[in-house]
Amino acid sequence: MADGGSDTTAVCLAAALQAERCEIYKDTKCICTADPKLIPQAKKLQQLDYKQMMTLAKMGAKVMAAKAMQEAEKAQLTVWVKAMDSEEVATKISQACYQGELIMVSCTKKMLSPTKEILTFLKNTHHKSTENIEEYMKFILKKNNVKEYQWNQDKMTISLIVNKDISMDVFQQIHEQIIEKKGRA
Repeated sequence: MADGGSDTTAVCLAAALQAERCEIYKDTKCICTADPKLIPQAKKLQQLDYKQMMTLAKMGAKVMAAKAMQEAEKAQLTVWVKAMDSEEVATKISQACYQGELIMVSCTKKMLSPTKEILTFLKNTHHKSTENIEEYMKFILKKNNVKEYQWNQDKMTISLIVNKDISMDVFQQIHEQIIEKKGRA
């Protein structure tokens, strides 16, 4: 079975059975603002909409498959991502959009080449105030003396390609300054 195959199978089976919801158990506690292995202070996300989760999966988040989210959206099926070893309710993925206070929802980091990494940040397009994100990010880049980077932005994401040797510091600082502190209403 390919990556995400069991997620997609579970969602398709739940949809075929016209289930009210699909619970998917993972070895992670929930979906967070970043990979907790990289950012230990990453915050739990209680709810995401299908498009946000699909975008996260395409950005490299391995917690859910984008195809599973496409199938869930098509069936209007609510998906709960829960930890295998915990009774704690985790993350709900549904049509209802994420209405939380964060102006940036999550971030991922992956290797692009032996010397470059791509840092991708998912904006909360449902939040009224996202206009200062770019300024915060560029301030952090300048503060870290990062002169060479590539910037790409669309409606839902901002991606930075930076040298691998500084990517973790920049990644942590952007997560801390934007998602944890300044990223609130």
